[in-house]
This record gives sequence, structure tokens and C-alpha cells, in this order.
Amino acid sequence: MVAKAKMKRVFTHEMNVAIDGVDGENTEVLCAAEFVAQEDIHIIGVDMDVQNRVMQSQNDGMGENWAELSQSGRRYGDGILIQGGAWAWWNTTPASVGCTQCNHILMFPEGSAIPLREEGRLYLHTCSYNLGISAGVTSGSVHVIIYYTKD
Repeated sequence: MVAKAKMKRVFTHEMNVAIDGVDGENTEVLCAAEFVAQEDIHIIGVDMDVQNRVMQSQNDGMGENWAELSQSGRRYGDGILIQGGAWAWWNTTPASVGCTQCNHILMFPEGSAIPLREEGRLYLHTCSYNLGISAGVTSGSVHVIIYYTKD
């Protein structure tokens, strides 16, 4: 006789953050959003979607919107769960605009998870890089879904 696995309910938590660019500057926001566990949970997956919008006024340019979901309150520290970036570039002569969007999905195999204790935190960090531009701004948004089970 084979024992049946106990089914667990899957919960979700969403984070939506605007990434605002500033003309010709890089804008970094540590802890743009935060998730605080109200009880012990197990993270079984994460979905991150980074979108890009270009608001060029003139001249050539390139920019990136970037996001990172981490257990650390600082960028590139230990405990990164997922990160991604979306690029945009534009040119006045010949006139053209290009964009990439980013969608990363991380799902753990059955029986695997990242534990997050009560009052444990996940931080969403964002940054808008504006590279080589004299007039124009790249901005965007990030949407994160955290999938978890409870003990």
C-alpha cells in the first residue's frame, strides 16, 4: 500500500512597484517593497516580471530597469532568490526604439522549499540605469508573486 502525500494549500503574496527613472541619472531603491512573514512559511516559488517603458525626448540612449528579490537588505548580498532586468534603447536617426521585457519563474521541486520564519523578511530592490543619454528616461515596473505554504 502506497501512502498518499498530504496536500498543502498554496498561498501567494504579490508586490507591485513602479521603477521611476530620472533624466540622465541612475536611481536605486533598496527595499522598494517588503514582505514580512506573519508565521513560519516555506517558499516554493517566485514569479518576477520586469517591464520597461521608454520616454525619449531626443537623442540616442539606452537604459535598464532591474529588480532583485532577496532575504538581505542590500543588493547583491547573500540570500538572493531571483533577479532580472529589462533593457530599452532608442535612436533618433534613423528613428527606432527597442525594448526587452523580463519574466523569470522559479519553482522548487516537490518537497523542496526555502523556509522563512515568523517575522522573516523578503526585500524587493529596484534600479533604473540610464546609460549614455542626454535626453530621455527609461522607467518601468516590477510585479512579483511569491508562492508559499504554511507549516
